[in-house]
Amino acid sequence: FRRHVAAMGLERYVEVVRADSRTAAKNWTRPIDLLFIDGDHTYDGVKADWDLFSPFLTPSGVAIFHDTTWELNRHDPRYRADMGVPRFVDELRRQGYPVITLDRDCGLSMVQRPAGGIPLVPRT
Repeated sequence: FRRHVAAMGLERYVEVVRADSRTAAKNWTRPIDLLFIDGDHTYDGVKADWDLFSPFLTPSGVAIFHDTTWELNRHDPRYRADMGVPRFVDELRRQGYPVITLDRDCGLSMVQRPAGGIPLVPRT
């Protein structure tokens, strides 16, 4: 991964943090443009990741959640009934957060903070 980041010249934009979420969040103060959440797949685990790091998302930043379409693919032999990610992301959607979901590789959903999204045209 680091080799690919270097090959693309992205070292100043990408920081690899090898720690569990709670440890990484303890001293986190920097803004985040892209947050990828793919760790603890329980409902409580994915909610904790969101609660710990979403306050640091920049105004146009996004969080990407992996494994969000399990409930849409119960016929898949990899289906797991214990996945909390789909439920949590669906709750964010119902709360008004913009959510875009791709039903590939168990689902990727992109969520933007704040609820209601960011206006792209100045209000007049």
